[in-house]
Amino acid sequence: MTDSGISYETLVVDGMIRPDFMDLKMDGRVYKINRETKAVTTMDAGLRFTNGIAFGPDGSLYANETLTGMVYRYGMKEGRIAGVRESFGNVIDPEGPGGFHGPDGMAFGENGHLFVAVYGQGIVTELGPDGSVVRYLPAKGLKPTNVAFGPRGEKKIYVTEDESGSLDVIDVDTGGFPLFH
Repeated sequence: MTDSGISYETLVVDGMIRPDFMDLKMDGRVYKINRETKAVTTMDAGLRFTNGIAFGPDGSLYANETLTGMVYRYGMKEGRIAGVRESFGNVIDPEGPGGFHGPDGMAFGENGHLFVAVYGQGIVTELGPDGSVVRYLPAKGLKPTNVAFGPRGEKKIYVTEDESGSLDVIDVDTGGFPLFH
């Protein structure tokens, strides 16, 4: 689970994201929740608005940091982070809109590609297994928030989009990596 590290009331004033949002103190975290005991353990801290999380086909945990556009990878061993946080890739389109933007929900394809909704830029960024940008897929508005694959064998992603209040369906060249395996 992730926690952005900042309260809504601190980030949003009079219904608008504060213009000085980059200067605000944040302590985004990645947590582990034990399904049996419900115990919560902090796995990482000090992130700048951490938001999306996914497990990859390589067994690693991936978490993103909205304000920097970074997706980080964590090696895992016996349910714990093994080693240090490592930079995997950046999903921000340098030619895209500025302002408050960055990665939100994300999901892996069976081909090892990571599809990441980029809030504020109107895209889903597809990262290859090496973390490089494969392509930017346009959404129907500037605020895509989540990505999910459809039924097994279907090569589509479903993207929630907050600005238009729509559910975008985008054809891709892979099916989804199972969430539970």
